[in-house]
Amino acid sequence: MKDTNCIREKQYCISLFEHMREGFIHGKIIYNKNIPEDCIIIDMNKSFEKLINMKKEQVISKRASQVFERLDNRLLNVFSEVSIKLSNKKLQYYGEKSKKHYKIVAFSDVKGEFYALFVDITDSIKVIKYKEMYSQLLYNSIFAIFLINEKGIIVDANNASEKLYGYTKAELIGKNVYEIRSTEERKNFKYQFETAIKEGIVFETFHQKKDGTIVPVEVTSNSADMDGEQLVMSVIKDISERKRFQENLEYMANHDFLTNIANRAALINKFSYMLGYAKRNNEKLAVLFFDVDKFKSINDNYGHDSGDKVLKEVANRINNIIREIDAFGRMGGDEFVIIQAKVKDLSSVNLFIRKIMNAFNEPIVVNGIDILINTSIGVSIFPDDETDMEALINFSDNAMYVAKRIIGNSFRLYSEVKDELKK
Repeated sequence: MKDTNCIREKQYCISLFEHMREGFIHGKIIYNKNIPEDCIIIDMNKSFEKLINMKKEQVISKRASQVFERLDNRLLNVFSEVSIKLSNKKLQYYGEKSKKHYKIVAFSDVKGEFYALFVDITDSIKVIKYKEMYSQLLYNSIFAIFLINEKGIIVDANNASEKLYGYTKAELIGKNVYEIRSTEERKNFKYQFETAIKEGIVFETFHQKKDGTIVPVEVTSNSADMDGEQLVMSVIKDISERKRFQENLEYMANHDFLTNIANRAALINKFSYMLGYAKRNNEKLAVLFFDVDKFKSINDNYGHDSGDKVLKEVANRINNIIREIDAFGRMGGDEFVIIQAKVKDLSSVNLFIRKIMNAFNEPIVVNGIDILINTSIGVSIFPDDETDMEALINFSDNAMYVAKRIIGNSFRLYSEVKDELKK
């Protein structure tokens, strides 16, 4: 009965040895003049076979130096030490061939022999390195960083996030990241957060600070496995300066540098839109082309700086009388164009022209000097005169020069002077 139990225990130990997840070996040290120079593998389990990518038959009873390309002296010395002292020792080891990290527990109860357990700790090392990298990134970054769980709850935040949002770290942790979105941007949150978890995402949005201030941000979010928990790391950049720069570029691209009204390109774009709208809705437009009479004399007599100030004031006065639905821009030099929308009849155009001329009844004061100006205006009507945008501008331009040539400080309709222009 006793022998049967011993056999069962031995079989159990052998089965345990063979099927354990960790690599396990039994070896014997070979000495040369009391100095360990090699070892022989007496036995090993299947997990160790996988670890070295060799079968047991290729290794058993052979010198390690015959089996492996290079015998690591550090391992040999540890195995030798425990086999002499009948002790145990732990160490970490990186297998260059397997590209994995191991924790090795070596021990012995027989002189000259050793046992070694190889535990794969590669994933744990990666987590530690990731945590170290995250920690350095988190606390040294100039950008706000949140670590967010799958429910959207902030579980960690760095010092830069306190500076950006005005909350303390304690106030941020436990808050749902959804709550710091501006109200208008919350509709996109679910999709963007789910995408961050699946594949990562970079997007622009607006966040709200503790004091209610809305700030434009760029968010780079990626998922990360931290100790078995799926988290999202979000790096948040305040892009207020970038947005202001973009807005300035856009403003400069669409506005005249001197008068701050629409430049030629922006005016043409607006005219094109208004023309399409008028065609679809069977409405009329009036194109008013005007300039400052004898503007060259103003430049010659008072200087170009004074001339620029006159043009600025001209633009300012016209801006004060046009409607929001109208368009107004500078074509270049002292030439301006107004697109009058929703024209009912010629009387409404005449009334508008009178407002323009009356705007210059009072002189423009430049450097303490009163400068009285007059304007000449040419008018074309869509669709009565033409339906093409460029033709409408040219017709009103030609009508203006007729007005200027005849008397100045007046206006002419293209329909009234087109026969004269053909001569």
